[in-house]
Amino acid sequence: RRGDAAEITIEDNGPGVPEDKRAAIFDPYVTSKKSGTGLGLTIVRKVVIDHGGEVEVDAAPLGGARFRIRLPLLGTAESDAALAQSDTAPVSATA
Repeated sequence: RRGDAAEITIEDNGPGVPEDKRAAIFDPYVTSKKSGTGLGLTIVRKVVIDHGGEVEVDAAPLGGARFRIRLPLLGTAESDAALAQSDTAPVSATA
């Protein structure tokens, strides 16, 4: 818990994310891998933002990447706003 938010931290000891690439890592189709679509972190960011939260990446103490996800606790102004927005969002039907 961090104030009015729950925080999840994920760290690894891999190669990390170079500082000059961090701003774009959540953009669609950005990847450093030979396979994959580069959509995974874009989807994560969208889900977190839709729930009134935020996600960021920086360097982990072990040299790898550290991702932090913060989501508002139930009953905060941010969580209430996210819930209200989801209640009014149009639902799309798939054929």
